[in-house]
Amino acid sequence: MLFKKIGLSMIVLGIMSSSAFADSIVEGKTLNVAVSPASPPMLFKSADGKLQGIDLELFSSYCQSRHCKLNITEYAWDGMLGAVASGQADVAFSGISITDKRKKVIDFSEPY
Repeated sequence: MLFKKIGLSMIVLGIMSSSAFADSIVEGKTLNVAVSPASPPMLFKSADGKLQGIDLELFSSYCQSRHCKLNITEYAWDGMLGAVASGQADVAFSGISITDKRKKVIDFSEPY
C-alpha cells in the first residue's frame, strides 16, 4: 500500500529533474493532470473539498517555477493511467506503484 501511495507521484520528480523537458515542452503551457485524491498525505481532499497533499504542493511549485498551469481532473484511481495512455492527460500523480505491466504503457520517473 505504501508503494501505491508514493509511486506515481515519482513522475513529479522525474519531470522536475529534466530541464530540457521543462524548458522546451512545459514552460508557458497548460498541463492536463489526472489525479485520484485518495492517498493521504500524498493527495487527498480536505474537509471543505479542496485538493491538498504533498504531490500537489510539489507539482504546483514545479509549475510555478516553469510558468505553466495545471488543469487537474479527478479520476477513479484505476482511471488515471488510462487517461495518460489515451492522451486525455499529460501526467498523473496520486501514488501509483511501478509494475512491469504499467511500464509497458507509461513512463515513470525514479522513485522518491
